[in-house]
Amino acid sequence: MATQALSAPLAIAHVVMVCDGAQREQSRVHLVALLRNLHLPLPDAQQSYFRMDLGQFQLRWELHTEFVSWTFLGPLSCERLGEVEPARAIDSVPQDWFAGLPGDCLSCLHLWAIPSSEAGAAALVRQLLLDDSLLASSVARGAAEVYTDFAIHADGASRMILRTGSMTQRRLGRLVQRLIEIETYRMAALLGLPAARAASGVLSSAERELGDLTSFELVDKRIRDINESALPGMQAIGEFMERRLTPARSNCEWATRRQDSLFHRRVGQLPGQGARTSGLALERAKHGRCRDTGGALTVWWSLRRLHHTVFKG
Repeated sequence: MATQALSAPLAIAHVVMVCDGAQREQSRVHLVALLRNLHLPLPDAQQSYFRMDLGQFQLRWELHTEFVSWTFLGPLSCERLGEVEPARAIDSVPQDWFAGLPGDCLSCLHLWAIPSSEAGAAALVRQLLLDDSLLASSVARGAAEVYTDFAIHADGASRMILRTGSMTQRRLGRLVQRLIEIETYRMAALLGLPAARAASGVLSSAERELGDLTSFELVDKRIRDINESALPGMQAIGEFMERRLTPARSNCEWATRRQDSLFHRRVGQLPGQGARTSGLALERAKHGRCRDTGGALTVWWSLRRLHHTVFKG
């Protein structure tokens, strides 16, 4: 998938929904219902990626093995910036339809890209983000600045503000994509999706390079990709992630080792013909035909609880 060219000012909303097989198909039906209601062309039945300008907003839909991602882009007025609540990309989206997105929400991010020359950009940071947990970095080798607090706000979404300097539209598009991925992988790591590979199917632009990377490593990699450096007197995103993700990373590694140990012990206790039977059981388990459901649920819920503690204070 080619990087989408973007230009500031722009409001962006990115939503990732965890979906089972039925919900994945429901998401396609949900997309078709929106387009049909607006008398717009429909995607092919086999499409897993769809992008269209719907007039008041742009929509990008991506279907993956365990996830469906929705990206909305809308115009942003810089008039009275920092004085009035800025428009969100989803404000122009039919709200009943948006509320009915199939699946369970993994992450929801509102991102505002604003030219750094706009006088109200600094006031917008103070208006939208929590001062006591504010993070800021110079990114893209000094071509932009990103501000966030990694808090889940009253609308259930996290927030980022990107002040853009002299950048091509393609370069801005790549930077926005990397920031979206950082938030997605962060939530995937902290919410403890099974096997610590939660984000591997979320964004097709990254699928070829995932290999054996965990969600934590993907966060690290995307932070390196944005080429950040600290702003004077501010904590950078990478520094914050290193300090706050370390306990979650350690817990996840321990839980994975523990689950593997229990699994191999259980397989070793299976009746049969020794090593041959155990080997077959392992292969069957890898393909989802033999699962340690209790252990997986324990890991899931213990890591979900981490999300409520790691990012406090």
